[in-house]
Amino acid sequence: MIRRINGKLQRTAFSLAGNIGSCAIEDTIVLAGSPRSGTTLLLEAMHKLPGYKAINEPLLKKKIRKKHGFNLRSYIAPGQSVPDQKKFLSDVLQGQMDQSARWLFEAQSVPGRIFEHSQRDKLLVKFCRINRMLPWFAEQFDVRGIVFIVRHPCAVVNSMLRFGQWDKWTWEYVQKDSVASPTVKIDHLPDSVQDTFAPLIERISTKTEALTLMWCLDHYLPLLHSSEHPWILVPYEKLITHNHSELRRICNALGAEVNNDILQTLDKPSSSVKEKVKENADAQLLKWKQQLTTKQIDDILYMVDAVNLTSIYTDAAEPNYEYLNTLQRQEITEKVS
Repeated sequence: MIRRINGKLQRTAFSLAGNIGSCAIEDTIVLAGSPRSGTTLLLEAMHKLPGYKAINEPLLKKKIRKKHGFNLRSYIAPGQSVPDQKKFLSDVLQGQMDQSARWLFEAQSVPGRIFEHSQRDKLLVKFCRINRMLPWFAEQFDVRGIVFIVRHPCAVVNSMLRFGQWDKWTWEYVQKDSVASPTVKIDHLPDSVQDTFAPLIERISTKTEALTLMWCLDHYLPLLHSSEHPWILVPYEKLITHNHSELRRICNALGAEVNNDILQTLDKPSSSVKEKVKENADAQLLKWKQQLTTKQIDDILYMVDAVNLTSIYTDAAEPNYEYLNTLQRQEITEKVS
């Protein structure tokens, strides 16, 4: 009984603190990227921006997605009217989520977090599953900035295979489950996208191919299918090899000031990394070449090439930075180099 009362009091206090520390959407920074692309690393570093609190993956929980009309990889076309989804995301971007959300605070104690929630009125939100609706999202919400992190498909697929982070619904679809997974389902996408991806759907027979198709859809829709690219594009590879200069570029584009806490956090492995990160950045970027088989690499790059994403990623460890620069906000003066 006492525990239930205490829990209710904490939830009520947290809600009141959220009302006091409500955030303006125009101050909110959004981090987007596919799972295993480095989003957690960037979140933990940028969470050190003064005055910011953070929400980690508000669409991760199935009951939240179902309640508000989302799936694991929702696609919303630019200009489409979806009031329920927009209302939920608007609440998220203002920090109006309850205590059950995956909040990040500096304080460790419950009272400390509640106090911090009331005092910090700026917000950082990380999404791992909105890539396909990023163009719609960008036109709907005038946030401080969208930071879109991308990583080599071979590295992402390798990481998912090694750490069990691939979505079970993706593989169930490959096994001819009766309901196609939204992660690789394409019949709700524009006709031109269906035409591009239909041949790849037919050839999937392995986990590697299923995960690659998921990665291709997550990047083709915002980068190649969309004509607008209103975000700060961050290559994971540059974040690893030139972490301090890349973080300064990001913060400069956001009009934010870099501090030592941010830089020091970026020097450490993220909490989502389950093995010791090698100190040599080049070795870190080449791990997939050593851990994937030749056939797996060939299968991945075949699919990437089939959807024209080899304009960015080939068998080289690093992407085509010059081309990536054309796929982000063009008013950014400091380019990836």
